[in-house]
Amino acid sequence: GKNNAFIGEYAGDNTTSGCYNVAFGDLALGSANLTGNYNSAVGYSALRNITSGLYNAAIGCGAGKCATTGCYNTLLGSQAGFGNASSGGTGDFNTAIGQSSLKCWTSAEGNVAIGLEAGCSTTSGSNNVFAGRCAGNTNTSGDYNVAIGYDVELASATGDKQFKIGCGGSHWICGDSNFNIYDKDGNQIT
Repeated sequence: GKNNAFIGEYAGDNTTSGCYNVAFGDLALGSANLTGNYNSAVGYSALRNITSGLYNAAIGCGAGKCATTGCYNTLLGSQAGFGNASSGGTGDFNTAIGQSSLKCWTSAEGNVAIGLEAGCSTTSGSNNVFAGRCAGNTNTSGDYNVAIGYDVELASATGDKQFKIGCGGSHWICGDSNFNIYDKDGNQIT
C-alpha cells in the first residue's frame, strides 16, 4: 500500500495493498491482510482484524477489533463496535459511542448506539437508535427500534419497530410495531 501512517508495535503490520490508512497504537490495523483504504485506528488493537473495510474510524482500546469488511463505521470508546470474534464485523454505517456500545455486532448496519453498553448485544439488527447507558442492550436482531434512557429494554430482543423512552423497567411512553403509542399505564394515545 501507499500513503499509510503507522505508529506502534505491529501497527499496520500486515498491510498489503491498503492505502491512506492511519494507525496509532500497538496492533492497530495490525493482524489482518489489510487491503482496505481510508481507515483510521487509534488505540491498542483498534480495527486489528480489518481486511477490506473502507472509511472506518475507531478510537479506543479494542474499538472495532474484530471488524473485518465493514465500511463507514464510527466506533469511539473502549471496545466500542468490538465485533464478534468468530464472524467479525461486516456491517456498514454504524455509529457506536461509549464503552462496549454495539460490542457484539456482526452484520448489523445503520445503527446508532450512544452510551456505555448501548445496543451491546445487537448482532444483526439494523437501523436502530439506542441512546443512554445500557439502552437497548438486550436487542439482538431487531430492526428499526428506538430505545432512549438508562437501561431501557424493548419488549422483544428480536422484534422490529419498537419504541420506548424511560428509565430501567419504567417508561413514560412506548410504541409497538404497528406504530401505536402507549403511555406508562398502557393506555393507547391517539
